[in-house]
Order: sequence, then structure tokens, then C-alpha cells
Amino acid sequence: MAIKGVASEGTDGYRQQIAVVNGQVTGGTGDAAGVYLVGGGKAVIGGRVGSDSGIAVHAARKLDTDLAPHLLVNFVPEGKRISSLIGDDWILNDGGGTTIAINGFVIHDKTDGVTGTWAPNGAWDVAIRNEGVKVTDRTSDDWTTETVSGALDRDFSAEDFVRVRAARSAIYEVLPAFLLRLDEVVPEGGGNRLQSPNSELWLRVNSKFVSNAKRDGNIGTQCRSNLSSVSVGTNFSTVESNTGFVAGRMVHGEVRVESPVGGGRIGATGVGIVTGITQQVTDDIYLKGQISANRYRFYVHSANYGSLGSRFDAWGLGYRAEVGQHFESRDETWYTMRAWLDGKLMLLDRHIDAVRSNVSLKDGHELFVGAGLTAKSVSYIGGSEQAVTWRGSIGVEVPIDGLTKVNLSGEPLSSKAPNTRLRFGFGADWRHGDINFNTAIEANGADARETAFQFRVGMKF
Repeated sequence: MAIKGVASEGTDGYRQQIAVVNGQVTGGTGDAAGVYLVGGGKAVIGGRVGSDSGIAVHAARKLDTDLAPHLLVNFVPEGKRISSLIGDDWILNDGGGTTIAINGFVIHDKTDGVTGTWAPNGAWDVAIRNEGVKVTDRTSDDWTTETVSGALDRDFSAEDFVRVRAARSAIYEVLPAFLLRLDEVVPEGGGNRLQSPNSELWLRVNSKFVSNAKRDGNIGTQCRSNLSSVSVGTNFSTVESNTGFVAGRMVHGEVRVESPVGGGRIGATGVGIVTGITQQVTDDIYLKGQISANRYRFYVHSANYGSLGSRFDAWGLGYRAEVGQHFESRDETWYTMRAWLDGKLMLLDRHIDAVRSNVSLKDGHELFVGAGLTAKSVSYIGGSEQAVTWRGSIGVEVPIDGLTKVNLSGEPLSSKAPNTRLRFGFGADWRHGDINFNTAIEANGADARETAFQFRVGMKF
């Protein structure tokens, strides 16, 4: 069924009639059109519109006037190509000016012609080509057209719309991986805490910097991120000398994204809880388990369009299991062989951003297995009152499942973590009586594709 409209003149240059298409509209043959507006007007097209005549939208001149009709067509394609909305049909105007917009962004003005604006449409940006075409004869099956350069004398088909990959597609491609990285900034329970020896309460501050983090994906991105956290927790003991901890924490992070199609940044803050327990199986063999849950609020900023939104929500869940065995090679020197399983899951609320991109998460899970060796050695200074403990570690991590997927207005975007990561750590504890100061630095890299550094500091007093 076609849509026809006749109305009075408006004050904005268009007749005060509007046709809204959110389903399927089909016209007949001859001069029929899917949307037929006598004297011009406005059409909002979010569904399929066309006709057997080959005319999708027609702004027809009124028979009793010489005024040329003015037409505004605003497409709301939700990431789809314009050809999926009008097919091979045409947008015609009987001698007047036509304004074309996508999601409200004007890419062709009825007076000034091509605006040079790239309108956001899901994972793509869309514009109108400079070269115009005017339909001059529709009496035969093969319509006659000619090239025109003016804004007033131009008709439109799907071929007039050109598109390029949008910078926000690169940003959203790495969004799940960035949120998953926030959970890494808080390691499993251990040292590097601000704590009084007379209390089980403790405080820990961590900071992590990641550079040159390249992800294999649809776009191919490179990221630099800064992550930090503050944790406040307490230790506890269970039966059979098992120990554990529970902590509340606040995390913050920001990532800058670069890609061949442009970039931007993502920032996030979150609060959550983490708990872990260690079971001493024998004197030298232990088992560890840890789970965490966090709620994040994040913002997205595009280099092209500015803020895409600042109040989006996500949930992060983490779990870790580790088994290890201690070996003492000589007095005050210990080695530990370790193996671990580290998994993270992201749950992202579906949302529509500031440029009408529909963002939803398809797969936000990562799972790594690793193995390594840690060493610890104690050196006393001037007797037992003062000592320095040196700690070092080396390990390797391999992803079992490192693929994340986002759906951006119907366009699937995926990225994959590096295949193998080498992990190194170094730390030292200095103790003098009841005062204990400790610090640590950790680094990991993956085939020159990712370099990360993490710093922790703690003190007992």
C-alpha cells in the first residue's frame, strides 16, 4: 500500500505533511510511488519502501501552482544499507530541492547541495557522492538520466550513497576486552598490602599500564590503557588451617584506541567484591581459588563525533584456580611451581548510543591457562631485626578462549587476544621490627604485540 499526502504550506520550507515508514510500503505502476507527496513534504524511512513504477519517494508538483516542491527524506536505517530500504528505486522531485538526512544528520541540503557530512549509521559512516543524476525521461523501460551539478535539479538512488567504516566500530570492537582487563588489575590475594600486624584489615593500591596492545579482529586496533584499583579487605581462617580473604574494591581505567579507520577512547569506573581461599593440602602443596564480581559504568568517546554516551552499564565476573608446590633448596630460599586457570566473563547491558548505534554483546568470555615458577629468598641485615626478602617469577599463559564479539547495529565485530603471553615479576620486602614495606612490579608481553606493567606497594606497621 502506498502513502499519499496533501497538506498546507509550512514555515520551515516544507509542506506540513509527513510520511513515516517503519514497515513495508509498496506502490503500483506508472506514476505511482511508495510515498507520494503532492507539493513536497517530509518522509521518515525506517522500513522498506518502493513501487512497481521504480519510484520509492516522489515529491510531485501541484497542478495549480508553479512552486517547486521541497522534499526532506530522513533515513533511519539502523546500520543497514540504503539499498535495503529503497532497493533500486528512486527518490524523485519535480524540479524542487531535496534534503537527504540519515539519523537526522543532513548529508545533502535542498539549497546548498552536498554538505560533506558523514552521517553515522551503525558501524559505518554514510555520505552523498558529489556527482548528481537527474531523471529526464521515464516514458520507456530504460529511464534516461543526465549528470547534473546543482542541488535543485537532482534525483537520488541507492548508488548516490557511499559509506566507509566508522571509527566507533574500532572502539566498540575492543570494548569487551577492555572491561575484561579491569579485572586483571587486582591480582589474587597475597602481599603488597597496607596493614597493621594487630589487625586483619588491609588496604592495597595497584596500578597497571598496557601499551601496544594489538587485537586481531575485523578492524585491527592498537590500544594504550591505564588501570588502577583500591581494595580494602580482611583475612580469615577456616578449619584445617585454611586461610582466605574477602575485599571490596574500586577500579578505574581508560583506554585510547587507534585503528586504520580512526579511534577514540573508553573510560570506566567500577565497584565490586573479591574473595579467595587457600587450602594447604600438605606442607608443601596448596590449592587456591578466587572469584570476583564487579559492576562497571563506562563512557565512550569518538574522535569524530565526540561523546557517544556516558552512563552505560556492564557486569564483570572473574574466577581463578591455582595449584602449586613449594621447594626449599637451601636455608631461607624457596621455589614454587605453579599452574593456574584464569577466566573472565563480561555481561553488557544492551544500549543505544548518541548516534543511534545499537550495541549488544554476543561473546564476552576469556579463559587462559598458565604455568610458571616463583622464587623467594631472605637476606638478614644486622641480625634478625632487619631483613630483605627478594621475590621473582616467570610464567607463560595461553588462551583457551580469547575471542570477544560485539554486535553493532547488526554488524558483528570480533577481536582476539594474543596467542601466548609471557609473564615476569619482581618484588622486594624490607622489614625492620614491626615495620614491613613491600613493593612489586610485574610485566607481561605477547610476541611484541602487548606490553604491560603493573605496580603494587604495601606496608605493615
